[in-house]
Amino acid sequence: MGDTMVHSETPLYQCAQCKKEVSSELLKYSRDGKRLICLDCHTKIEKAMALTSQPAWSSHTREDRIKWACSCCGYHFTMKKGTSVALRCPYCGSRQIERDSHSAQDILDSV
Repeated sequence: MGDTMVHSETPLYQCAQCKKEVSSELLKYSRDGKRLICLDCHTKIEKAMALTSQPAWSSHTREDRIKWACSCCGYHFTMKKGTSVALRCPYCGSRQIERDSHSAQDILDSV
């Protein structure tokens, strides 16, 4: 009788980006969650995204913002200098707002 070998081959999947066949361990979902891409393509895409994308807040320097604190609920927030909007707490709606002079370092130093 002939020897029959059972091969347990790992299934290969095609990368949606480069079309290379890879095992499931080398796949990740794309940012939109709709496509499977290989780790090489995923790394390239992530690096490109990191170089081209900037946070939405990066256009404002810290000097462009004023720190505020709500006396009612304690919520801390910032607003752009020169904003003509009525000053209210965005969390509770109170008008009892004070300039927040505490920095993160001040809080850490007090602990």
